[in-house]
Amino acid sequence: MRQKRLGGLFAAAVFLLCAVMTGTYLIAGYGAYLDSDMASELALASHLAEEGKLISGTWVYSTEVRVLSTQLIFTPLMALFPHDWRLVRTLGCLILQGILAASAYFCGRALGADKKFSLLFAGLTAHNEKNEVVPGLAEDWSFDEKTCTYTFSLRDGLTFHDGEPLTSADVKFTLEAILDEQNGSEIVSNYTDIAEIRCPDALTVEIRLTQPNAAFPDYMTIGILPEHLLAGKDLATCAFNQNPVGAGPYRLEDWDMGQSITMERFDNYYGGQPQIEQVIFVIVPDSDARAMQLEAGEIDMAQITPKSAAQLADSEEIRVYRMETADYRAIAYNFANPYFERHPELPNILSYAIDREAIISGVLLGQGEAAYSPLQKSAYNNADIEHFTYDPEKAERLLVEAGWSKGADGYYEKDGERLGFTIAAMADDQVRVDMAAMCASQLQQIGADVSAETRQSLDWAGQEACIIGWGSPFDPDDHTYKVFTTGAGDNYTSYSNAAIDQILAAARHTEDAAEREKLYLEFQDKLTTHLPYTFIAYVDADYAMKANIHGITEDTVLGHHGVGVFWNIAQWSIA
Repeated sequence: MRQKRLGGLFAAAVFLLCAVMTGTYLIAGYGAYLDSDMASELALASHLAEEGKLISGTWVYSTEVRVLSTQLIFTPLMALFPHDWRLVRTLGCLILQGILAASAYFCGRALGADKKFSLLFAGLTAHNEKNEVVPGLAEDWSFDEKTCTYTFSLRDGLTFHDGEPLTSADVKFTLEAILDEQNGSEIVSNYTDIAEIRCPDALTVEIRLTQPNAAFPDYMTIGILPEHLLAGKDLATCAFNQNPVGAGPYRLEDWDMGQSITMERFDNYYGGQPQIEQVIFVIVPDSDARAMQLEAGEIDMAQITPKSAAQLADSEEIRVYRMETADYRAIAYNFANPYFERHPELPNILSYAIDREAIISGVLLGQGEAAYSPLQKSAYNNADIEHFTYDPEKAERLLVEAGWSKGADGYYEKDGERLGFTIAAMADDQVRVDMAAMCASQLQQIGADVSAETRQSLDWAGQEACIIGWGSPFDPDDHTYKVFTTGAGDNYTSYSNAAIDQILAAARHTEDAAEREKLYLEFQDKLTTHLPYTFIAYVDADYAMKANIHGITEDTVLGHHGVGVFWNIAQWSIA
């Protein structure tokens, strides 16, 4: 059996590994040492223990699960064993196994995050090369307008990887798991219109909605979970998180914690037997290392940086694919922060002070496109809206009109408050780090005291602004309703616009294609009057692979972080 190593930090590998990598890998491989990430965790734990608190009043940190574990696990352990960080680390990581499995794997992935590129799971519907919704596990479906009910007809003979039949009951179980508040699914807002789920027989599932949802067939690409393995189980801690079973083109064969994941083809896959027998995902976080391993023949495929892509462009043995994505970068402003509550006019004004072409040239090495809308890479794009093209003089003029005046130090101020804030960027994403630095420098040039700050994690509630990444090539509801609707699950910046709420709700709930298009055009125009972000650029994705691997569809528009390249992996071949 020929093994082909598809290397790189692909999201398909990440979603399987991140659940337990922090615990088991560190204990097994580095039990006697302290890595930089864990050092910050334990340093904070020690600080909190000294303060006698679980939440520090002097140290700003994220509320994501990773750092929450520091508060609730490492802090009491550090208090118990103040002089033995190795013991604290070991015990803490062991406890984290269940918690991280729940948050990082099951809730974040099995319940829908990055569902569109999963090799392990399959949904009732799927996406084709053009990102259109097509039949998946369901051979067809229909919609009854009178009862507002979708009826999906499953293919006959479907099974999970363990050989057990996949039926309508599994579909019902999956949707109910998403809707269950205890599971904390990040995509629950996509399914809140569900009023009732019925299973007339094993091959038929009827889903009645409270009101029409035009994007619902798109959301049924969600991977179907096996009820027989999960019913009655604690989804946070059950063994399924370390041994997932789905109905996708590949099944889990071996999991070498922190090193690699081996997948074997699933012969009963509904889309036909995959041509490549085995796929091995190797964890190589460093992008330069991925390129070197690719050249050395140690891996066969990797997502690489523009710099590495240029270096490999002339190789006869390696083919480089520069692929368009719907993944944009932007400055996201925290409207819950008192500063932007006082100055809501700033996002629009400062958007004229960002030289997008300079950022694309300097940071992306030309591999990107200036951004002006979240739907720019969509059939619903409104190209006639305000683009906020670079115009620093206009930015300064608008500041003056809004009551700001430039002081002797060269910075604008208003009501005794200086124009200035911090743009945060995640340390593990060099593109975002560089973008934050360039944006800060450009804003400094017009008299805004803006700085860039690199962070290990983002504090959504406490930060002023950050470089955000988002975007989807699928139904426009996918990354608008839950991102820009007041109080929605992925509205991290507390953006609120009543007009936007109304438009997005109407677009979701109408089945009329012409009316939906009109509403999304209006949405984009209305967004320019009260910007949630300063849109910067859409980024391309570079994939490099051995020339003897065939099947990648280079014209497919990829999603966030360049995911989606594996949509048709069952048809890939090795010459």
